[in-house]
Amino acid sequence: MEEYNFNDSTQTITWSETKQSQTKPLFILELPKLRDPISPYIEEIFENFRDQENKFLVQSYLPMQLNINYNQMTQLIDWVIDTIQQLNYKDETLYLTLNIIGRYLNIKQINLDNLQLLAICSINIAAKYEEKNVRQIKLSKLKFDYTNQQIAYFEGDILIAINFQLTIPYPQQFVWYYGHQLFSCKEQVAATEYIIEISYFSLHNISASLLGLSAVYLVLKYCCIPNPWYYLSSLEKVYSLELVEQVTDMLDKLLQNHFQEEHHTNLKQKFFNLKNLQFVSGFHKYYQAEFIQKQKLDPNLVC
Repeated sequence: MEEYNFNDSTQTITWSETKQSQTKPLFILELPKLRDPISPYIEEIFENFRDQENKFLVQSYLPMQLNINYNQMTQLIDWVIDTIQQLNYKDETLYLTLNIIGRYLNIKQINLDNLQLLAICSINIAAKYEEKNVRQIKLSKLKFDYTNQQIAYFEGDILIAINFQLTIPYPQQFVWYYGHQLFSCKEQVAATEYIIEISYFSLHNISASLLGLSAVYLVLKYCCIPNPWYYLSSLEKVYSLELVEQVTDMLDKLLQNHFQEEHHTNLKQKFFNLKNLQFVSGFHKYYQAEFIQKQKLDPNLVC
């Protein structure tokens, strides 16, 4: 099957350019109460998210797609990440875009020639929903020659396929719910975002709440927090520790593969260069034998 690179040029990242974090160690704090107008409704809001999340769950779509493969989808998702960064859109626009792409591929077959068209239209739909100012994607830089009429028609086809349902729970919302009382620095929040965005490449059939909870649990483990479930279990009454650890192991393996392969260039660029997150940089060193033994975590690399 023919392969395509959706970018005009390739970008490389020199891992040795990342610097070691000099942040203080994390200490678990007591759980403070939220001080904002919505705090009385937090439990009700997230209970509603749980009730809704399975309606928007992306199933594994590659088995039913006859004309695209994993490598092509990996290239496409990485291109989407880069395009949304260049357009200066919010992360919420990225999450909704990837959810739209996944739900559409769960329902309909697509040819490789229209795969990037699906991504363009999904970005446009998500931006119109999430952004105040919607910017145009430069069609002249694309691999395929799409017209504005094709894009408008395909946007309509996507919206009909997903039944115009765009208000969806994101895993990142559950990261806030589980982590806002436990995380002590923005790098830890960004690390969970990084883990979740890696999961968009290949991890499906997992609810937003379970994915967000497992990402928080994994980051707390990286921070050498003893028994992180003790703190999370006060917020979580649905999932068992066994299930969370099962998903955490899957995320951990994704991270190992992610750092050992030369893929996901734009995702790495987003977190290493643009945000300069040294905590995330520590993940790379954690998984490379030449930097550190896999059985031990250098405390200098965590918050």
